[in-house]
Amino acid sequence: MILLISPSLFAATGPSYQVKTEKFLETIVNGQVDQAYDDLFKDSPILKLKPQDIDVTKRQTNMLVSLYGKKLG
Repeated sequence: MILLISPSLFAATGPSYQVKTEKFLETIVNGQVDQAYDDLFKDSPILKLKPQDIDVTKRQTNMLVSLYGKKLG
């Protein structure tokens, strides 16, 4: 038996990927890198399984922002 599930069934469970991505990038542009990643991985098993990797990614992103500057426009 094949069960077809519509993605719209899951739409009400949380924000869409597009909304989360836009919020993530907006938060990065506002200089809140750690908060951006915390919000992005909230309720994600990755945050619990690989917290060191998330911390490394935060540090690398902060370094890139300081090296290249904030995004304009």
